[in-house]
Amino acid sequence: NTLGQALMRFHRYQPLLHTLVPTTFRAEAGVVVLGWSTERRSTVLSDDVLGSGLMRFMKLLTGRNDVKPILMKTLNGPYLSSLLERQAEAMLQALPKQDPLLSDVQQAILSIMQDSAPSMALVAERIGMAERSLYRALEARGTGFKELVRALRFELAKDYLRGSDLTLPNISLLLGFADQSVFTRAFRQWSGTTPLQWRKQI
Repeated sequence: NTLGQALMRFHRYQPLLHTLVPTTFRAEAGVVVLGWSTERRSTVLSDDVLGSGLMRFMKLLTGRNDVKPILMKTLNGPYLSSLLERQAEAMLQALPKQDPLLSDVQQAILSIMQDSAPSMALVAERIGMAERSLYRALEARGTGFKELVRALRFELAKDYLRGSDLTLPNISLLLGFADQSVFTRAFRQWSGTTPLQWRKQI
């Protein structure tokens, strides 16, 4: 019935869902404080998913869009920073020419990709253009929406595969594929080899 009740229920059952380590939970001066001990055995990706999920849940439960974290401390901060840097570099490789519209489209594709497969309709809505206008603008630049998505995904995939910190299921998720098998088929079309074989060759 209330956010407090929901968080207490989360506190009770969270070890079964996430880190196998109980949360610490308290409310003070209008601020909710959630934490975990350093014994937690979660992954970087699961920590990020849990944090964003909690924020979304709190907004839905309270009906307020101004709910936001005041301070976040994590052992994985450098990792997240390096992931964002790799995404930025992949965007430059996929789109070497500086073009404000194409850059906006890339940013929208990357943002949508975190939740699902990007579509032209979603991207057009995200950047404030009519879908038909976006189609014509891309055509005038000698490219198309599918080509932009493919190029960005391919550059991101290669960059993620160069490191050993991301598993193939994690990479599939980051690229907005339904599952690893779909990612593997797409990567084979792009490169002529599977992601695992490509990783072993570099």
